Amino acid sequence: MAQYGNSVMRFLLAIAMVIIVMLLFSSTVMGQDTAVAPTPPMENGMDSTGDGFALPVSEALVCFSVLFSMLIVMSQ
Repeated sequence: MAQYGNSVMRFLLAIAMVIIVMLLFSSTVMGQDTAVAPTPPMENGMDSTGDGFALPVSEALVCFSVLFSMLIVMSQ
């Protein structure tokens, strides 16, 4: 029975590595502009909404990380 669990974990790790490699190769590289970006206008009041802290991370990578972590915790 232990051998079965070991092979399942190796299979899941192989799938995880394939997904990570696919995510790395599917990302695009964008060059930086040399011009200075204009500053946004100041917003007055408490009703201004927007991104508090925009992270340069793909949603697919975050979702995969959460699902993989849950899978590892459940297999323990």
